[in-house]
Amino acid sequence: MSKFQALDLGLVVRGHGRHYIVEDADGRRFVCHPRGKKSDAVVGDQVRFAEASADEGVVEAVEPRRNLLFRQDEWKTKSFAANLDQLLVLVAVEPVF
Repeated sequence: MSKFQALDLGLVVRGHGRHYIVEDADGRRFVCHPRGKKSDAVVGDQVRFAEASADEGVVEAVEPRRNLLFRQDEWKTKSFAANLDQLLVLVAVEPVF
């Protein structure tokens, strides 16, 4: 048996620093923390997590992504969302962009 077979599959629906809200297939939401110091999960990621209590869990792994939305400058890259199906770009007429 693989170590990931016993873990639940969930969708990251919100992220705040190292805290994620993960929704399982039944619609239950868990406050999850990544294992380790660094996490690369973003909103839209499918993750494998272990329930730690009735409403908390630990993210053990991030499933492969279809795509990733990020911004990059000279010093760092910031990821925002993954597995997007649609993207709406809105630009105001006034003031001029």
